[in-house]
Amino acid sequence: MPDKVPVSIDKSDMKLRHRTFMVVDDFTLGRFQLMVRRKCLAEPLAPETAIYLMVHTQDPNKPLALCSASTTIASLFDQYKNAQNVLVFDVKGENVFG
Repeated sequence: MPDKVPVSIDKSDMKLRHRTFMVVDDFTLGRFQLMVRRKCLAEPLAPETAIYLMVHTQDPNKPLALCSASTTIASLFDQYKNAQNVLVFDVKGENVFG
């Protein structure tokens, strides 16, 4: 599909219903993060829990990158796609109030 990007979630410290997606390329990372939080988690998160999406890089010295929420999925795909042409993320949760 020309306007969609294959995305996969490799590791997560939360239970997910879905791990692979075809994401519209003009989605921002923040919008994708919201979609993961609302629709892909098997159990709802507490309001004080933030989720972080870290993209896999091809650099062995820096295997994960934390990108800006305003970055588009298409630009992340162009920069970080793997050998199988898939954009791969890890999802982490963190309590933001202590």
